[in-house]
Amino acid sequence: MRKRKVIVPSPDARTAPARVVQDALTALAHYASLETDGKWLEALTERVAPVLADWDIEACWMWSDWPERQGRFPGTDNQDIGIDLVARRRSDQGLVAVQCKSRKLSPDGAGAAIGHGEIAKFVAAAGSSHFVERWLVTNGAVALGGNALSLLSMQGWPLKRINIAADVAAQAAALAGEEPACEHCGDPRQSQSRGCMQQEAVTRSVRILREHAGSDSGGLPRGQARGRIILPCGTGKTRIALRIVEQLAHGGGLGVVLCPSIALVAQLRREFLQHTTTGIRALAVCSDRTAGYNPSKEGVQSWVLDPTADTSHVSASEVKGQVTTDSRVIADWVRVAQGDHRISVIFGTYQSAGRIAEALMTVEESVDVLVCDEAHRTASLRRKKQKAERKRLREFTLCHDQEQFPARYRVYQTATPRIYNLTKSPRSAKDEDVVVRSMDDETVFGVELYRRSYLDAVENGWLADYRIIALGVNDPEAYRTANQLARETKTKVRGKLTTVDYLRGLALALVMSGGTKDSSGDEGESAGVSVGSCIAFMNMVQKSKNMAADLQAEAVDVWLSEQMGDGEPAAFTLEHLDATDNVSRRDNAKRRLAEASPGKPHGIINVGIFGEGTDSPSLSAVAFLEPRKSPIDVVQAVGRAMRTAPGKEFGYIICPILIPPTPIRNGGSRPANPRKVGRSSARSCWRCEHTTAA
Repeated sequence: MRKRKVIVPSPDARTAPARVVQDALTALAHYASLETDGKWLEALTERVAPVLADWDIEACWMWSDWPERQGRFPGTDNQDIGIDLVARRRSDQGLVAVQCKSRKLSPDGAGAAIGHGEIAKFVAAAGSSHFVERWLVTNGAVALGGNALSLLSMQGWPLKRINIAADVAAQAAALAGEEPACEHCGDPRQSQSRGCMQQEAVTRSVRILREHAGSDSGGLPRGQARGRIILPCGTGKTRIALRIVEQLAHGGGLGVVLCPSIALVAQLRREFLQHTTTGIRALAVCSDRTAGYNPSKEGVQSWVLDPTADTSHVSASEVKGQVTTDSRVIADWVRVAQGDHRISVIFGTYQSAGRIAEALMTVEESVDVLVCDEAHRTASLRRKKQKAERKRLREFTLCHDQEQFPARYRVYQTATPRIYNLTKSPRSAKDEDVVVRSMDDETVFGVELYRRSYLDAVENGWLADYRIIALGVNDPEAYRTANQLARETKTKVRGKLTTVDYLRGLALALVMSGGTKDSSGDEGESAGVSVGSCIAFMNMVQKSKNMAADLQAEAVDVWLSEQMGDGEPAAFTLEHLDATDNVSRRDNAKRRLAEASPGKPHGIINVGIFGEGTDSPSLSAVAFLEPRKSPIDVVQAVGRAMRTAPGKEFGYIICPILIPPTPIRNGGSRPANPRKVGRSSARSCWRCEHTTAA
């Protein structure tokens, strides 16, 4: 077989990062469809590692070229011990052992699983105390086989799986995200750019915080200040937080960023490192145990029932860089920070805030600026009766306590400052039962620093406008098809889905297949709705799996063909994702959404994993296949559809409304309580409108 030429970025160290990233994208695309020995991936990883901000790597060497190899591993001149590369972290000079595995990828970006034998030597060698991290770098979404997972379970350290293709693409997007000049600055009648708004928010927030810290105003002692930033989802709260931290903790200061999930820890850390202008030392403080996720309760216990739960279902092993919940390690890290000119930032979950607080007390250090992201999660929390629940609640609200968590400046960020209870009267909660009542409480959340509405965001082009597709379902044939699917489901002994569930699913299938598109050839909004990509939400994993499979059944195809008349239904595809799908698989799924079109639509049905912090700008629509009782869930989901992308005018929210038809003959059936079902469907649409009206 003729040996293929290895295509990797130029080894010239002076090459601009943007060029290195673009060359890496080219190489990854070239080798994706090829069976190779993986040497190209090793060379590419060595070249691109220092350029990927999220990796936080200062230098990377091939194993044979590593300057410290002989000193740390004597007698290994010509030995293949399984380690392909060694990298040095920028934040703390810690060493990372790296093994690369190249796979021929399928069109959806997945490759064959990695077996026990492929990583055994690496696992043995990388267990050395010389290394602080162990990475398995792949060129796509590649899983570990069962035997490989068993091998890792016996180790005392995690193996971090790195999808280099996803990370290179993310870095390319970050480098390309330059804002255009702001016309509003020259003419107030023109639209304000997103970047200009963000700078305005930073300038105003820093000014107000400094004024309050220098006086006794705001109800706080001199030297302290708190404030709230209220901005719609997708308008750049993370970038604003970064710039505030850079200004208020400059010259080697200490910042802490807290959020409610491990997924957000990873995202916030990545975006801070990608966009910093001053340089950052980063530490992540989170763990699977403190996050409190119980797989057996997935889909049953949302954050509405347990506000301290991490519903992102992301493992701490998927966060790059130094990760810990050991207060002694955190304290040592803070001590080192005291002699560093860079800003040091701890990214942690609210659930692990107590570990950070312990470390601060140990070193007698105060935080310069504390940022609380998705801060609504710390509001309107009721006291708990059980000891374990009370402990979690204390951890989750520790960010408000100056004595336990000392900070000069506190910044609370959210898109949803108020939690609307649409099912119970606010009077049903006694004052003594509530830990934190509302984000309007200035003694806890401080003064309002900056606020912009969804209307502002749409009018200025920071977000796309949205339209609600309130699709009435009263077709007798739809009820017959739904009944057929429900009967077949019970026959397969998985009776989770009912006729009502399938009716909502059929509405989604109709939209995905082009049923809401005008075939007359008219253009503009009157031409109907074309949906190329959609994220649909359900409440239980098994129901989501079954729905994704059953909506692609022959019975549904027949019904869609009848509904389309002379038109041809678009051949849409659906997939299910849940907590068992790692970040790499989720990233691949989002890539398929980005590549979808009205001619080849693609949808994902999931249970809560595309909530807070998820970014998929080209997404056409979101769909609620089961009622969402949480207004916060609704706002977060709608925010997914309102992200802007080239050529995107509207984001759509699909809300099926079930309208009981005339009595069905021939043994068909209607919902057991059709009026209740209809009210529930209409209420979902009202929630979408109500919760984004502010």
